[in-house]
Amino acid sequence: MGYTEVASQIFVPFHKHQRPIAFGGIFPRPAKVTVEIGFGHGEFLVRQVLEQPQSNFIGIEMDWGRFRKTCQRIGRLGKEERRLVEEHLKTFHVDAWIFFERICPAQSLEEVVCLFPCPWPKDRHVHHRLFSNEFLRLVNSRLKEGKTLTVVTDHWPYADWIQEQSKERDTGFDLVTGKTGAKFETKFERKWLAAGQDVFCRMEFRKARHTDVPLKEDNPLKAYFHR
Repeated sequence: MGYTEVASQIFVPFHKHQRPIAFGGIFPRPAKVTVEIGFGHGEFLVRQVLEQPQSNFIGIEMDWGRFRKTCQRIGRLGKEERRLVEEHLKTFHVDAWIFFERICPAQSLEEVVCLFPCPWPKDRHVHHRLFSNEFLRLVNSRLKEGKTLTVVTDHWPYADWIQEQSKERDTGFDLVTGKTGAKFETKFERKWLAAGQDVFCRMEFRKARHTDVPLKEDNPLKAYFHR
């Protein structure tokens, strides 16, 4: 099956939906929802869907090339596996901030995962980093009680920065950090393995207290057409 056919099944044109989006309405049946931020080529995300067909999954990705490769990966699956993925996976081409601020309902998610996010290592680029204190509070508000945000990074200074961010203001999370080996089979994991790095930092943020971050509302715009 080609890219276009798969994309038509898993891509959500969120601009056409009233926001926040009731996730039960975009899947064939309601179930627990897990979100992966930056799913890349879909290796981990697609495998999770196949291993947990009782759950629903949402992938967020800003790079159209990676989205295309994910669709091609799904298209190469057998008929039954492809049906499962298309039924239990929906994807959004959107910035993570916008997804959590405007699209995702409060206390609606079972789990959020982010594997090998860009660490933006240069000082002048720090403002691009995800998992600031503000973003952690935002993700907390969208998770159900007791559920988790998991971040895995190859960049130890970035891990230190995230941990410092979590202490600046109460995020509502209890944080457990540790080391993990190579087990995700993503493009970036393979890149670091080839470079000789096989140990990564894993941070698990478990929701212990709710942080109330209201949804941002869209401002209505009036369009004018010039003939």
